[in-house]
Amino acid sequence: MKKILRLYLLALSGLFVTSCNDAVDIIQDGELPPDKAFESVEDLEQGVYGVFASIPGETELLFTSLFTDEAAIGVANGGQGRDGDLSFVLHPGTSHANSIWRSYYGLISDANWFLEGAANVEVTEENQQAYNHFLAQVRGIRAYAHFKLLTYFSPDLKDDNALGVIKLDFIPSITAQLPRATNGEVFDLIFEDLDFVEANVNDNSTVASGKKFVTKDFVTAMRARIAAYRGQYDLAEAYADELIGKYNLSTNLVYMNIWKDFDGLPDEVIFKIDRSAGANFAQVWASINSTATGSCFFEVGRALFNLIEPGDIRIDVITDPTRVVNPDYQNSEDYINTDILPVGKYPGSFGIQLMNCIKVFRLSEMYFIKAEARAAANDFQGATDAINAVRDARGASAVSFGNAQEAWAGILKERRIELAFEGHRYIDLKRLGTLAGAQVDRDPMDCAWDGNCTLSVTDYRFTMPIPLSELNVNSVISAQQNPNY
Repeated sequence: MKKILRLYLLALSGLFVTSCNDAVDIIQDGELPPDKAFESVEDLEQGVYGVFASIPGETELLFTSLFTDEAAIGVANGGQGRDGDLSFVLHPGTSHANSIWRSYYGLISDANWFLEGAANVEVTEENQQAYNHFLAQVRGIRAYAHFKLLTYFSPDLKDDNALGVIKLDFIPSITAQLPRATNGEVFDLIFEDLDFVEANVNDNSTVASGKKFVTKDFVTAMRARIAAYRGQYDLAEAYADELIGKYNLSTNLVYMNIWKDFDGLPDEVIFKIDRSAGANFAQVWASINSTATGSCFFEVGRALFNLIEPGDIRIDVITDPTRVVNPDYQNSEDYINTDILPVGKYPGSFGIQLMNCIKVFRLSEMYFIKAEARAAANDFQGATDAINAVRDARGASAVSFGNAQEAWAGILKERRIELAFEGHRYIDLKRLGTLAGAQVDRDPMDCAWDGNCTLSVTDYRFTMPIPLSELNVNSVISAQQNPNY
């Protein structure tokens, strides 16, 4: 019971965080301080589970799908999204900017409470490895949280001197007014954490191990993504190649089963956030289930659907096989009701409709990172080969790139298809859109209701604003808002 109580209190610590300062503003009766949280190394296992239970992800999946060109108004839409993301509304008071900021700092707060509490546990020679393994789990997730915040709130990840986010590797005082650190300073902390993980995580542990926890492959995948986002392609390709050599691309039924969370299969998932219990978050796209009659609030955007070839297995993953396709949708007088493309990537698992684990790192992304590295080196055949490896596994025809813009456009297009509804498109357009000559690209039928069909990748809204929830309590950061907000 004591372990369960500790887990409960630790998990709750992130739920009420409205800013970095708010994490310590209120001490409730009976609250367990960090130095009293754990009595033994064995207790740390439950603490790790508590931290992992607070990993967010749902908000950014919804935001990205609506704000870009993944989703469109569905047959059961009652006005959802029309005065916000679908109309490109993004400002400091926007709920999604606030939620992403709060949830990841809530996760960082949980991690720091765990680490401070763990520092008071007596460690022996016999349990040192287990102790280090538990710390590695949490430091890996703290690194992940800081990087996620950077991707949304830093204007330019390729500039180490650009403003990043608040660097938080401690529990701040109640009166702390913390500024944004530079990207370089935040990356220093991220790499300190990842170095510790790499040196101490035990992939052979019988606890806190596997694809739902931090592993050495998690570290490699994260390093590959970070390097690609920073334009450090020599590093990115080396890390991507390491994972390409260890995993195999999934085909046919195995690929389909990825999205149903069948554990134990040799699939290409490197790390996923466990959602085997909890809310069926995909109800943001539909209220009943992922079928055409499941009351879809939002559906797969027609421009995205049109990119998928017949025979490409991804068509039955991105949109549910029960879809209703109108071949003459452009001329339909009742487009919404005659062309129904339900989001199919979260059909449900563990007996719960619309509830699935969130896939964070997959092997296909590593092939795309390799393709970016080849394109950056003007090796267009190498970029072609990397993209075709994924397309071949999915049953799609081969492509060919003859110059730089073709390569970048092809990479961005393939990422748009393969990684649809996984939270990548917003960041991908920001970092690759100019190279690819691309922008937000909605089908005219999906934006006829308000005319918001395109958004340039140079628009300031491809960096999120520091939310009002932080500005209102932190006078220092209020002078560091992102441009144009």
